[in-house]
This record gives sequence, structure tokens and C-alpha cells, in this order.
Amino acid sequence: METSAARTTGMVLTTMAGFNFATEERHCSEHGAYTAMKTPVGWSDCTMCNAKRQQAERFRLEAEASRLTIMRQAEVPLRYHGKTLDNYDASNEGQGRALRVATEYADSFATARAAGRGLIFCGTPGTGKTHLAVGIMHQVLEAGYSARFAVVLDAMQAVKSTYRRDAASTEAAVLEKLTAPDLLVLDEIGNQYGSDTERMILTNVINNRYNAMKPTIMLSNLAKDKLGAELGERVIDRMREGGGRMVIFDWDSHRGAHA
Repeated sequence: METSAARTTGMVLTTMAGFNFATEERHCSEHGAYTAMKTPVGWSDCTMCNAKRQQAERFRLEAEASRLTIMRQAEVPLRYHGKTLDNYDASNEGQGRALRVATEYADSFATARAAGRGLIFCGTPGTGKTHLAVGIMHQVLEAGYSARFAVVLDAMQAVKSTYRRDAASTEAAVLEKLTAPDLLVLDEIGNQYGSDTERMILTNVINNRYNAMKPTIMLSNLAKDKLGAELGERVIDRMREGGGRMVIFDWDSHRGAHA
């Protein structure tokens, strides 16, 4: 590893615990003189520089652990914990446009939160919709807002499970988890069973958030027209109110390209 140290005096042998070690006095441009020791992998660096690097690594590991904890608390699937706006592959025009929309939304989330402005990402599977949505969540959570990720089918099943007599939770408690956060990401809309009960629950969640001026990001593999038929044009219209945008992901899936 290269350092800012420079050799200043000749090498000497130092005896420690019965062993001879080669040492020499060197100079660190930041911390001044220090004694370097010859090791099997080369000369040791400035001890203060080493301490700073070790501290920086500890901070990095602590920040990573905190980030993972926050992702788990937001119920983001493990596969997407590391997905950020910075590592999204925008190699074609459509991906670049989608990234710009996501970045602008994340950067101005305070405004989006005040206006209750949401986003809709829909179209071809495997094109990065979830990646971008989780990337937005990373930035929103780091800014101190609350956010939650929910796969629609799982959310519907969680609500319907409260209808059992031995249910451990109530419908109100499950719905509160979806309506309370500053940002909700609803993934895989259209993959649920499509019953009238599910449509009613989903519409209820979206409308409650709409009335509370809380942004929602909706993700679906359905084409625009089919998504409108699934949710109803009233829901789509509300999602686009206040500057909300719909981004169509119509390029090829990236998953097969990496098979």
C-alpha cells in the first residue's frame, strides 16, 4: 500500500522479544516522523494513518450494519438491500430516463411528501423497477423519513389472515403498517389473485394514503392499459395528481442477459 511517508534515515536492526527486526525512521507528510518496521509484506505505514484507516473501516461497517437493519425494518427483500440509484445500470435511453425520474423524485422527496406525489413504474418484467424503487427508499430513509416495501399479494394475504378467529393481529393493525409510512412501495401489482376483496383492500390502502397526502410508488409488470383496468382509472388518475408520473419500462429484461 502506498503512503505519504518518505524514508529519512538508514535502516537499523531492533531487537524485540529476542527477535531482530529491521526498522528505519520515516516521515509522514500528515503526522511527521515515525518508526517503520519491515514485515513479510513490506514496510509498515505511519501508525496514526493506520489508526485512521481502521477507524474509517469501523465506521463503514457500522454504517453498513445500520443500513441493513433499516432495510429489514422497512421489509425490503434481502435480494434488494444493496440496490441503490448509484448502481442502477442505465445503459439504454429508457433506463436513463427512468433513472432520471427516480433520482429527481428522491432528491425532491420533501416536496413530493408535502404534495402526496407518487410514482408508477410499469411494464416488462426484469427491467429494474424494483431496483429503482428501493434506490429511492434508501435515500428517503437516509433523509429521516419512514418507508415500507410491500409485495401486494403478501399484503393482501396478511389482511385476509386477520379474518380468522384465532388471528394474531387485527385488520386495522395490518392496514396501519401500510398507511402510516411517509413512503410506501407497492410491488407486483396485478400478481395477486384479483378477487373483489383484494381490489377493495388495495383501493382502500391507496385511497387512505391519497387522503393523508402520503406518497406511494406502485410497481407492476402489467402494461399501462392493463394496469388501468386492474386498478381503475380513478386510482391511476389520483396517482398522477400533483405531478405524479408514470414511467413505462418497455425494454428487454436484464435477467436473461446475465444467465
